[in-house]
Amino acid sequence: MKLFVAGVAAGLSVLAASCGGHSAGGDAVDTLSLTGEVIIPYDSLRNPHSIYTVGDRLYLINGNKNETYADEFATDGRKLGELLPKGQGPGELSFIYNMGFDQMRKQLQFVVGLGKMKVLEGMGTDSTRLIDNAVDFGWKSGENKDSLFAPGMQMFILADGTVVTSNSNRNGMFAAFTPDGKLKNLAGEYPPLSDFGDGMPEYMVYNFLQPRIGTNGDGSRFFSVIGSADMFETGVLDGDSIKVNTKYMAPPKGINVKVFDTYSSFEYGEDYMAYFGRLATSDNHAYVSYSGIPARDKASLETEMKAGEIPAVTELRVYDFDGNVRRVIRLDCVVVGWAVSADDSTLYAIGENDEDGFFVKRYDLN
Repeated sequence: MKLFVAGVAAGLSVLAASCGGHSAGGDAVDTLSLTGEVIIPYDSLRNPHSIYTVGDRLYLINGNKNETYADEFATDGRKLGELLPKGQGPGELSFIYNMGFDQMRKQLQFVVGLGKMKVLEGMGTDSTRLIDNAVDFGWKSGENKDSLFAPGMQMFILADGTVVTSNSNRNGMFAAFTPDGKLKNLAGEYPPLSDFGDGMPEYMVYNFLQPRIGTNGDGSRFFSVIGSADMFETGVLDGDSIKVNTKYMAPPKGINVKVFDTYSSFEYGEDYMAYFGRLATSDNHAYVSYSGIPARDKASLETEMKAGEIPAVTELRVYDFDGNVRRVIRLDCVVVGWAVSADDSTLYAIGENDEDGFFVKRYDLN
């Protein structure tokens, strides 16, 4: 089955993305084009790269050049305050390796080290606080390299307290642990090493397959996308372990590896592809950007759209947690990050253009 979606901008030919089994029941997938309303202008923002929503609040995460990492707004655009001071003391963040949103608990989860997570709780209220040792397995870098798993810097928590991390060796893409760090199982299939082309060392594969992950509203399922390969995973709690289904449509392309005596390096070729981008989840769906064109072409198009030379548009695919495409949404700006209300009624997006810089738009999804 082929799913045909409109091109990302005027002048770009229609994309035909092979999506075998993605759509619901083989039916055509509706495309919804939306015009957003600016609710937070550029002069109220501080270089945000991520956005999250709980109830009537928005949380924008900024880069590390500020004294605090987060700005809190009402969904009508009023600024309510600043959160997450930068530092190394209690209740502070010195560095964020990765982050994600716990849809069930309404918490932001910050990976601050190998097997270490801090959690912002109380989102949607006037009483947020940062829990410093939400997860701390006490791992040291490199100590697991010869075992079944070599955990990466992606980590999240499911409904029963199971902690799931990415796994950087080929025994499985994900590793599930008890809350005190005991390995439960490994799950998820890596693509064949041969799909990366000639000369790819096994230890380098993880560099190109680091997942972006979101959970559903009851914490029983997760959705994960990969940027370099045309693939995604759906995961579910299955008794005392996790079960992962991998949808693998196309291998990575355009990764040129050079192996030397003591080290390896790589560069991206002209045929390096941009597939899935960021994602955000509601209680029942995952909203994922998808390109399916060479990364250089994508970058050029975004430059032209930000400059106003061609109409700006970003396409999102809406999946259920079984991996079926339910809808395609086209937003009227170049989007940096987005968040969706738990009930799928509203989408909030950080947009960017050369004239205004960053801004936040609200979209009605009903």
